[in-house]
Amino acid sequence: MGRPLQGRAALKLTLDHLLAEMEIDPAKVVVMRHSPREPTLKRVFPGLVRTRPDLLDVYQRLQSPRAEAAMRKAGWLVSCAGESAGTAVLLGIFQITGYKVMSRPNLEQLPLQQELLQLGQSNQGWRDTMVQFDLQHLPTEYDLRLILSWPGKELSWYRWAHNNTFEISSILPHAQIDPPLPDWPVLALDWKEIGTLPNSWKQALQQWRGVYHILDRDTGKGYVGSAGGEQNKLGRWRNYSQNGHGGNLGLTGVIPETLRFSILERTSPDLPSATLIALDSSWKARLSTGEFGLNRN
Repeated sequence: MGRPLQGRAALKLTLDHLLAEMEIDPAKVVVMRHSPREPTLKRVFPGLVRTRPDLLDVYQRLQSPRAEAAMRKAGWLVSCAGESAGTAVLLGIFQITGYKVMSRPNLEQLPLQQELLQLGQSNQGWRDTMVQFDLQHLPTEYDLRLILSWPGKELSWYRWAHNNTFEISSILPHAQIDPPLPDWPVLALDWKEIGTLPNSWKQALQQWRGVYHILDRDTGKGYVGSAGGEQNKLGRWRNYSQNGHGGNLGLTGVIPETLRFSILERTSPDLPSATLIALDSSWKARLSTGEFGLNRN
């Protein structure tokens, strides 16, 4: 590659400059702006693209009929995520090395595809047979750092690179796609989201101690717990993400997908464990989660 893009401040940079440095013909490049329509998947998508590249790969290997036809003709995929209105952040550049035709039942049985469906992906538009593309990621120093201006209407979520101008609006100093973490009094996470939290969210939850609440949305019953040990709330909530109950008898048998996690009270890092346990008991009594909820202790 030639001079880094950052060294060309006098130029009006576009995606074509990056493709030229990689010796990729724009006429063979499809550019996609991923922005899932499914509400649950849309919410977890920023964390997914940062922490689960295997699921991102599964997500973009299947396409709608029109996009599928374009990818069959193309040799390269420039993959982006919708960051905000009119912009897209570069996720990566992928060489399309081939494809295979698979039946819908066989696709639905693949473990990673099942995980993505559990995270909210819809399969309502799937056909009896689907084309699954083989993609090879070519990492660049601009992955998750390059912000592109998306030309025209965002409803056209894929474009041919040579027919459009994708201006580079900024190059971030560090990889960044995490949405801001909500303030703890309004933070509410579904069980599916716990396993795909953005890294910045994980770092915050790893520092937070206090009392939390788990709501079973099917029954309206709640569970109160406290976190003050290693990794604090992050470590405790990760236990639940494995099986839904985290070893707690009252949560055994509850469907994990119905659970929602929130924080009742944050405490200081040096709060004595006896005081934290007392707060835990106080919240259980006030919310009656022992008598009418899911607490069994």
